[in-house]
Amino acid sequence: MKTFILCGGRGPQLGENGATVPKALINIGEKPIIWHFLKI
Repeated sequence: MKTFILCGGRGPQLGENGATVPKALINIGEKPIIWHFLKI
């Protein structure tokens, strides 16, 4: 069984977007980071 751990919280180093959205939901391209992890 494969697992991964997400470290939650805000990402102030990500600028304005990181202050309002959790890091796992920040978009990379058109999809959120969590989508890329789950695809793998």
